[in-house]
Amino acid sequence: MTATTGSAEAAPLAAPGIAIAVIVAGVALAFGWVLLAQKLGGSINLGSETASNAAFFLVLFAPLAAIALVAARLSGIRALRAGTRASGWIGAGAALGAAGFGATLALAWLQGGVVAGTVPAPALGVLLLGVVLTFFQTGVEEVFFRGWLQPALVARIGPAAGIAIGALCFAAFHLAGGARAPISLLNILLAGLWFGLLAWRSGGIVAGLAAHFAWNVIESSLLGLVPNPGSDVFGSLIDLDLLGAPVWGGHEEGLNASIGTIAVLLALIVPLVWRPRVSPLPLAGGAGGGPVGLS
Repeated sequence: MTATTGSAEAAPLAAPGIAIAVIVAGVALAFGWVLLAQKLGGSINLGSETASNAAFFLVLFAPLAAIALVAARLSGIRALRAGTRASGWIGAGAALGAAGFGATLALAWLQGGVVAGTVPAPALGVLLLGVVLTFFQTGVEEVFFRGWLQPALVARIGPAAGIAIGALCFAAFHLAGGARAPISLLNILLAGLWFGLLAWRSGGIVAGLAAHFAWNVIESSLLGLVPNPGSDVFGSLIDLDLLGAPVWGGHEEGLNASIGTIAVLLALIVPLVWRPRVSPLPLAGGAGGGPVGLS
């Protein structure tokens, strides 16, 4: 990835007909692959649950990365563009992700729903593998949705509609991946808007990636809140469970199904809506340009 704003030698965006065809084909192919991968997952058996789950992550997400990179190439978009002032945005994104998750957990705690779990911490190597796979998952999602799809949509229908439709696609893919609770799907949609706005404001993927990864890795590898109750196969440093009212996180989908998460995500989204974008659309080759408002 690069943090440069580019030069005047940018490759042009694809013709409108080609760009739309690439968007439709790329989304349909990726969505179909997610559905198929869910069915293939049960047949992956490498002798241990840890190895089998790690293999499933690779089987599911590696093709999505390939689809995004090929589609971006065909669309004339630089899907791996870090954005302007990338190091600053990495810190800001990670801080926002950690603070946002902390606020969501605090709201569940205030309702009396956070208790200590009983799952012991795993071996360090297994825990680190979970962290690496979380980074891989969030990285692929950011490359696909905010590196390729969102810029492709924004180039054709403008930032407001492009970010919104990209977020809807993000929620639809999670529906295909197993999210079912209405509040969960709303929160995933809001998360897609938040990550999309971070990408739009920063001109690249690292801000959203840092926020996305910080939120997910704290939730899973640090505190063991996914699944709820219990912990996933890669374990967590601390095991917490969420009990009490489902609307405050006591649901099997955990904080994804919490109304507290709605409030936190809205608080993270609102300040980004009226702020101008500070860098240009990530065209292949890196076209230049000035600030653009969200309209």
